[in-house]
Amino acid sequence: MKFLKRTEINTYIKANVLDGITENNDLLLDDIEAIAISEIDSYIGGKYNTITIFDKKGNNRNAYIISLVIDIMLFHLYSRIAPDNIPEIRLQRYAKGIEWLENVAKGKVSPNLPILDKTYDNRSSEILYGSFPKINNESL
Repeated sequence: MKFLKRTEINTYIKANVLDGITENNDLLLDDIEAIAISEIDSYIGGKYNTITIFDKKGNNRNAYIISLVIDIMLFHLYSRIAPDNIPEIRLQRYAKGIEWLENVAKGKVSPNLPILDKTYDNRSSEILYGSFPKINNESL
């Protein structure tokens, strides 16, 4: 995992339970973390610099974002095993996290996260259109 530490995940789920749902496969945790980060990016990536947010290590990371990544990861891990039998707490925390992300995207919530500098963003939603001026062939 690049963003999270395993000890952070263990504050939300016991290590032996996590090992059971991942089948002791740490590569699966890497993949699920990437999915969770991509999901968060899809909501807030147009306003906030998610590259900077998820590049941070140590104590400079936003505590709620850490919690959100873990909640989304655990939801996806459980849905991988038994999609019709996800623990209620995982469903609730996932739904609460998605609701928060939607509110951030709509501007109802303003988290303390680095704002995206649109000047250097290659994901800009602006579309340029037009054409070259019409050539007058009559004078040829």
